[in-house]
Amino acid sequence: MSNQPCWAILGIEPTEDQQVIRQAYRKLLPTFHPESDPAGFKRLREAYEQARKGMEAPATLLPVEPPVTAADTDPTGLLDAFSRLLASPAERYLPLSWQRFISRLDDHPVATVDQLRWPLLETALLVHPVSADCLLLLANRLQWRMRLPELDQDTARRADELLDFADSGDMFDLATLAPLSLAAQDETRSYFHQVRHFYWEQPTGWLRYLLEEPRVIFWPSCPRLMNQVVRWFNVAATSNAIMRDYCLGQLERHPNDPEWLYLSASHCGMMGDNETAFPLWLTLHEQYQHAEAEQWLLAWCARHFTDYLPLLIQAFDRPEFAPVDSATGDNESAYRPQAQSPQTLVRWAEATQVDVSPLAADFISWKSGRYRPQVMFVHLLQEDGTDELRHLYWQASMLTLGNEALLQAIVDQPVSGTPLQMLILRGLQRQALQRLAWLQGSPVVAEFSAWLSAPEETPLPERFADSEGAAWKQSIAWLWHWRPLPRHSLTRLAQHAAYGESVLPAHTSWLCYLIENAAITLPDDSQTPPRDALRQVMLLVAMLDLEVDNIALLSQLKDFPLDESHPFWPMYQVFTQIDLARGDEVSQLKSHLELNNSLHFNCWTRLPVSIEECIARRDETSSNATHYFYRYQPAWQERLGQSPFPYQALFHAIFLSHENASYAQHHLEALEALTAHSPEDVAFKQQLLLRQRPVLPPDEMLPSGALHAPAVARGIHQLGSSPEYVLDAKLRDAAESCADDPGADITLRLAAATMLQINTSRQNAFAEYPQRRSYFWQFWRVNSRLGRVGLVLQIALGSKLAVLFVNMILVEGQLANTALSALLIVMNLYSAVVRRGRDLGLASADKLKEIKIPVLRLLGMYLFKRGMPEPNRFGPPPGWWRKKSKK
Repeated sequence: MSNQPCWAILGIEPTEDQQVIRQAYRKLLPTFHPESDPAGFKRLREAYEQARKGMEAPATLLPVEPPVTAADTDPTGLLDAFSRLLASPAERYLPLSWQRFISRLDDHPVATVDQLRWPLLETALLVHPVSADCLLLLANRLQWRMRLPELDQDTARRADELLDFADSGDMFDLATLAPLSLAAQDETRSYFHQVRHFYWEQPTGWLRYLLEEPRVIFWPSCPRLMNQVVRWFNVAATSNAIMRDYCLGQLERHPNDPEWLYLSASHCGMMGDNETAFPLWLTLHEQYQHAEAEQWLLAWCARHFTDYLPLLIQAFDRPEFAPVDSATGDNESAYRPQAQSPQTLVRWAEATQVDVSPLAADFISWKSGRYRPQVMFVHLLQEDGTDELRHLYWQASMLTLGNEALLQAIVDQPVSGTPLQMLILRGLQRQALQRLAWLQGSPVVAEFSAWLSAPEETPLPERFADSEGAAWKQSIAWLWHWRPLPRHSLTRLAQHAAYGESVLPAHTSWLCYLIENAAITLPDDSQTPPRDALRQVMLLVAMLDLEVDNIALLSQLKDFPLDESHPFWPMYQVFTQIDLARGDEVSQLKSHLELNNSLHFNCWTRLPVSIEECIARRDETSSNATHYFYRYQPAWQERLGQSPFPYQALFHAIFLSHENASYAQHHLEALEALTAHSPEDVAFKQQLLLRQRPVLPPDEMLPSGALHAPAVARGIHQLGSSPEYVLDAKLRDAAESCADDPGADITLRLAAATMLQINTSRQNAFAEYPQRRSYFWQFWRVNSRLGRVGLVLQIALGSKLAVLFVNMILVEGQLANTALSALLIVMNLYSAVVRRGRDLGLASADKLKEIKIPVLRLLGMYLFKRGMPEPNRFGPPPGWWRKKSKK
């Protein structure tokens, strides 16, 4: 056995643990095969037996003597030959020269080679740089890695690092540097090593600076180097024709290699060769869903085809749809209309910075969450299939708005057109299939649809009542995928608290509103093509939620698929009558609107209407329009805020008696927020808040309209006293004069006009009560009206008849007779007084003590004042006697 300690051969520290010894032996056993290396196998076996039996003497466990160094005598001259090899610029990087040197070693005995093993290593350690490929040839021949345990710790460490370097291989074929001098070789090798270091270890900017820095350098013709260089330039986002052509050449030789496909596309793109780059990036996207391919295609589209950019973003969207069989779980939120991947949301935000057409801009605004889908309606209404771009926007919108038939139309669309158009269409078809799978397979959707079609008494399933629940969100998403719903289903939606106007899709919300508030009969859309039916409700929404900028576009829809019998036809015809050549489309539209039509009225409220216009058309509108304009048109608030305090207070006070509680609350808060500037103003404001009869400040404090103000204040007070009261003719005339007086304060005029509107609304409401005329002899009808003559007749004749009736049943003169007669007379008198008060319009006719009018004046009103000529809550004006019916 050799003098080397058994522990060094096994590569472990001295130990008595037999299992550690066996593991070391088994680990080294494959290295020393008995046929290829019998001597090594014998040494390993002897070391194992000696370590296992503990036969090794302690002295052998001492460190070995230092290996032979290069300073020792070299009778063979191989050390000098090796040094010359390392110093020769023509040979040091040539594997053939190293093979020749190794063959010289083989000419000497094994003992000589063992003697030179470590001196040669020391020589290699002192030389830098050296070829890793060449050094590995010598390391394998001399078994440096295997014999490292023979060295001391420091030398072994240095040798191990050198061998790791040899194992890593040369970064390129250093033999190509043979024609250069030593200095040129070192400079070339150092440069490329520095670039590789920057590639792996430093920021990209440093690498780009190094590659773009002007310098003269030898560029080896080596495929191994070029394979790395093209990657370096790609990461540094810089290129040149050499890099591009090399990548294209490699791609031609390896057409199925995705890496060369990517490098070729990247370098062509950096060189501006988009004609070559586009199909390469397209292949990367379609075959490998390469993320960088999507980014390049989007950037290219943003530069050259900006109006297609939103469509491409939509086509690249890959939302994670929950499986249909998990539709009752938390993942149901994936089916909300705006369910998009986070990456897509970021792309929408970036797209807002791109200058695009109004069509593309509105689509971006919708998808980025800035606006609701109806912002696209006016564009989709113009889609007639002749414009490829607009047709693609229609299909992209149908992913959210289209029902099953419209989604299926996307899937069935033949893929044709330019490569960009085909790319977009394929992405839309993929998403349409996802939507179809959900619409047709979700049990949640099926349950909600069944409830809409069920009888009216069927309750809403509990999980749809929670507006934060996933099932409710699915139902809203299903409603966005528009489909014709029967009146019964729309009524159910409108009446349920979970599906209010603010959450329903715009088209469904407006249809619910119209069937509840307008005399409109919706047509049967079952025979209408789904595309036309959807465009018809889009037209409705575009007209009612009108944007002034869209008037011209709507007026150009001359051949829209709408029958003249359709309830939307009159409204559509108004827009087609607008002549763009005349200009001022808003004024033209206003002139054609008939505000007694519900559709026309809702359209009118979306226009910029001045206060004077609202006052002039008060007979065609209601106080709802006044409230709407005041609340949502800042110009109204600014102008009304310039009026004197009492007039502003009167305007808000008239709404305190409004039938809409939310309107009343809004104006109550506005009235309380008004700042009074004098004690008179404070008292006036307090009187209005307490529903007392207001006393206006002195006339000198009211610059304009002071003549009309008391009548307006009195009318507001009387309307607010009771919901049964309507204005008498005198107050009505005063209010009319005030509203039509151009010299009066605008706020006071608006208050008078609003008061007239509320009065008209009450009169119309009273007309809905049973309109049975009352007569004086119907004393038992306390909730009826009685005129001046009827009052006298009921009191006189009624009292006489009461006495005669009592005398018929009781003996005259008895106490019971007198008491009963008095009771009947008082009851008849009360009936007559109350009925007369209802005819006069007194708010508290049945609560006489609440009538705060002097007795004599009240008596004069009862005997001489004419009753209200209009019907009120208690019926039409009274008659004197029942008329005979005509035969």
